[in-house]
Amino acid sequence: MSTPKPLYGAVGAVITNDILYCDGSSITNIKGGSAYALEGLKLWTDDCFMVAKVGLDFEKYYGEWYNNNGIPRTGITPVDEVGIYNRVTYNADGSYTEAPVFEDWDSYQFHFGHMTVDHTNLLNTCQTAKGYYIGLAPNRAFWSQVAKLKQQYGFAVMWEIVTADCIPQNLAAIKECLAGVDMFSLNMHEACCLFETEDEEECIRLVQQLPVAFTLLRAGEEGLYTVTPNRVAFVPIRRYDGPVQDPTGCGNSSTAAALWAWCQGYDDIMIGLIANTTAYYNVQQFGPMEHFDTAIREKELAYLKKEREKYPQ
Repeated sequence: MSTPKPLYGAVGAVITNDILYCDGSSITNIKGGSAYALEGLKLWTDDCFMVAKVGLDFEKYYGEWYNNNGIPRTGITPVDEVGIYNRVTYNADGSYTEAPVFEDWDSYQFHFGHMTVDHTNLLNTCQTAKGYYIGLAPNRAFWSQVAKLKQQYGFAVMWEIVTADCIPQNLAAIKECLAGVDMFSLNMHEACCLFETEDEEECIRLVQQLPVAFTLLRAGEEGLYTVTPNRVAFVPIRRYDGPVQDPTGCGNSSTAAALWAWCQGYDDIMIGLIANTTAYYNVQQFGPMEHFDTAIREKELAYLKKEREKYPQ
């Protein structure tokens, strides 16, 4: 079987997680970071890959998953002996903190910086890429270079901002970086922090004023808002009836799926439905989905097209 042509890239950090829940239970060695974004693409298309700097232990944690699902290693660049390994601690309110498992904080920050993708890591895929999900900080130099590549090669860009960067001091830089972006994603808590308000209606209004064509404003267990300059639509969560295993990665996976949907020409509400459905599949296991089935795509797209009819045109 030939390797599918890579068209959609998930760009960011590969992070393996130990997860500690507020009830004291825990799980270890869970795939995380941009692997969730790759999941969000792979659910809908085989033409996807991940762009990341990794450790030589990448094969230990991700090799079998890649092999079983026919994912090309396009964009994977080993740069160190070990990758990034975090402990994620969830609080009762759904918020979480992340801390390094093996390193002190200063060493971790250096290691994380060393493992951070720059625009040169896109060069071997951008000529054929239709779109990139990018989960990185508002670094003006990086986004300026991405904008130049985007102008040259014509791919679309979805930016999911990092929670820690959603502070008022970064607002000017964020707006500047958005100049080269088609789509933006953040959650309601991040938006409230960025705009220094607890008023969700004001948050939505301010998000709508951002210089970007589309924003996926995620509202946790309620659902999400699709925000464009001309319309704001609320799309309720698609709730999984079975036991929810793990909500980690719902934002990454749904955001990447929204990029795919945008590139396929779906409208704002259909993009929201596809994003919510991706989260619906993400919560059904710990970590990203282990196996992907083309029959799921066909079934879900047929279902969602009917669901779309319930919303305003």
